[in-house]
Amino acid sequence: RMASMTSQLKTFAYNKPEKLQALSLTSALEETLRVYQSQLANVDVRVRIPSDLPQIQGEEQRLQQVLGNLISNALDAMQSRDNPQLSIVVTPTNSHVEVVVSDNGCGVALEQLDTIFEPFQTSKKIGEGLGLGLSITANNMRD
Repeated sequence: RMASMTSQLKTFAYNKPEKLQALSLTSALEETLRVYQSQLANVDVRVRIPSDLPQIQGEEQRLQQVLGNLISNALDAMQSRDNPQLSIVVTPTNSHVEVVVSDNGCGVALEQLDTIFEPFQTSKKIGEGLGLGLSITANNMRD
């Protein structure tokens, strides 16, 4: 757990944009799902990606980090569910690609919505998370 926290702090502190390149969102998502395969073993995972999805501009490592943070948060939110369900839907639009990650977990309290992307905001117990995952995710997507 300490190594994970240290890694998150380093990522938060040194998260500098690199050179953007054309990459496959499909491949990045497949690799991220492979990494989380054991944690997702008992989850009903549904992925919808168009077969003709164009490449996107980005950094594969940061994209995988974003997807991984969202999947990790979904897994945490679904811990107490008997039938955990995770849905990932990718939709191209005129100017960008939209990725919607949803789950049937406990959700986010209304009072947390305004600060959910700020650093060190967490609903987890002390010692279970630093509250950096969504902040890093938001920063990566803005960059």
